[in-house]
Amino acid sequence: MNKTVLLVLGIGLIGYGLLRPNIDLVKPSPLNVINVVAPSDETIKTAASEVAELFKSKGGSKQEAVGLRDLYVGLSRLVKLDGEDQIIKNTEEIRQANAIAGLLLNLDIKGKYPGLAKESQEVIVAAIGDDMVQLTPDLRSRGSDAFMALAWAYDQILQ
Repeated sequence: MNKTVLLVLGIGLIGYGLLRPNIDLVKPSPLNVINVVAPSDETIKTAASEVAELFKSKGGSKQEAVGLRDLYVGLSRLVKLDGEDQIIKNTEEIRQANAIAGLLLNLDIKGKYPGLAKESQEVIVAAIGDDMVQLTPDLRSRGSDAFMALAWAYDQILQ
C-alpha cells in the first residue's frame, strides 16, 4: 500500500511538473514604474532635448540618468502640491529647488557635466520665466511641467 501511494504521488508530481504553467514567463511589473511623457510645449521640449544631448555628449551614465530622472519627477510632484501643503510658493523657489536638488540627493555630479546646470535652468526659465513672482495655479502647473520635461530628457537616455 505504501509503495502504491508513493508511486501515485510521484506520478502526480511529475505530471504537475510537466503540465503546470511556466511561471518564469510571467515577469512581475516593477513597483515604481515612472510614466514620463514628452513635453507638449515645443520650446520646452527643445530645451529639454538639449539637456539630454549635453548629458550624453559628456559621457553620462544610465545610472546617473535614472537618478536625475527620478529627482525631477520628485521635484515635479513637489511643485504640484497646493493648498495647505504648499512648500514652493514662488518662481524663485522653483529655480532654487533645481539648483540644490542634486546636492540634496548626493548625486555627486558637480562639475562633471559643464553646462548641464545652465541648460537645465533654461528649461525652467522657458516654462516660468525669470521674474520672481508668487505662484498662480498656472505657474505652478508650468513649473511642475518643466521638471517633468527634465525627467523626460533623462528618460530618453534610458530608451
